[in-house]
Amino acid sequence: MPRTDGVEPPVLVPGNPLKMSRVAEGPETRVPWVGEHTAELLADELGLDADELARLRAEGVITD
Repeated sequence: MPRTDGVEPPVLVPGNPLKMSRVAEGPETRVPWVGEHTAELLADELGLDADELARLRAEGVITD
């Protein structure tokens, strides 16, 4: 999937140096895109409500 967050080239994730026959390699999920979880973090960790998030978007402080 092409990135839409302005990160070029793609982010490389190192593999696990230990190889075991019954253990899957690689990350279980993809690397998050820059800003992908911004709204959730601001709401969950800082307690910002929907109105405050909308204000920050309108002012260009955060983007979706």
